[in-house]
Amino acid sequence: MKRFRSRFYRREDGSVTLVAAILISTVFAGVAALIIDAGSLFVERRALVTAADAAALAGAMVLEDSRGLNTAGAIAAAKDMVVKNGVALEDATVTVTNRAVVIKGTADIRQVIDVDVRAEKSLFFARLFQQSSSMVTAHAAGTWGYTQKVAGGDILPLFVFENIFLGSSNASILDGKLMLHSEYLNGNWGYNDIFDVSQMKEAIMGDSVDMAMEVNLTIGNITGKKIGFSSEFNTRFENAAALVSPAERKTYMTGLVPIIDEEHVQQKGSTLVLPIKYFGIYEILDYMVEENVGTPKAFNPDYLSQREDQGKAGINYQQTYGMTFEKGSVIGRFVGEPVPYIAVASAGDQAEPDTNKPIATYHKLVD
Repeated sequence: MKRFRSRFYRREDGSVTLVAAILISTVFAGVAALIIDAGSLFVERRALVTAADAAALAGAMVLEDSRGLNTAGAIAAAKDMVVKNGVALEDATVTVTNRAVVIKGTADIRQVIDVDVRAEKSLFFARLFQQSSSMVTAHAAGTWGYTQKVAGGDILPLFVFENIFLGSSNASILDGKLMLHSEYLNGNWGYNDIFDVSQMKEAIMGDSVDMAMEVNLTIGNITGKKIGFSSEFNTRFENAAALVSPAERKTYMTGLVPIIDEEHVQQKGSTLVLPIKYFGIYEILDYMVEENVGTPKAFNPDYLSQREDQGKAGINYQQTYGMTFEKGSVIGRFVGEPVPYIAVASAGDQAEPDTNKPIATYHKLVD
């Protein structure tokens, strides 16, 4: 009897094990099915996202070229791009409207082209669970505007020719001349006129300035010394000193300087048209408040303090370094890698600028 019971229990255990194995196999098969189908849906959605993005950009480009007037052309261009990316036309919806979008945390009512695409994706293993297909969707929105800001920081009201910029990353800009390996090079840099005078002062002080960027920078005859910005440069040093860390202060004292493509410079009457190729990151170190004498508000090299904090006057460059600088000279250096010319959307930048100059525009995707 004991042997019989023992054999019975062993058979019972084996039956339980067999049932568990079947259940576990079924669960694994279901999970595997879901993973495979989920992967298939992911691939399909990526394709739809690509199609929607390309279509929104194509439509936004038409809006940019027409300054928002050719809505029908924008919709047609977007639909054409949808088809080129393998989406059936009946599975796409394209609209151009004025609606709210968020630009850097600010709600902005602007013209936007919206593209919605969809596809019915067949499922394989999920059919075991009575689901044979799933709808996959993607959305993209494009917009356009007049270029007021660029990626990488705020623009300083200066310019430098590329051959000079590439000659030395540590070149120092001096008013009316640029110091490179202890030599003065005239006419290779200056103050640019993408700003008006009030904007120029704001930019020097470190304020973020929204201004319409011209298609090509018109520099004109603005090279030469500028002696009227002492107050603005001192304000920039003071604003930087109010920041907590040396790193923050150093960052505040830097800005973007347009680097000019000298191969495409054009002479129009007495004006030079100088196209921007990219931007150099420029660190302002000092400003000549008097001939040969810098501002006492300039920072010590470690950015921990200003010279006036230690009761020191501005550096006398003639006495200290044997160098002579005119009043109004800007002393600094290029740091870091060049920054490409990439427009950044700003709230309100679809409003037509009050100028008769050709203004640069952009088109891009928005959330």
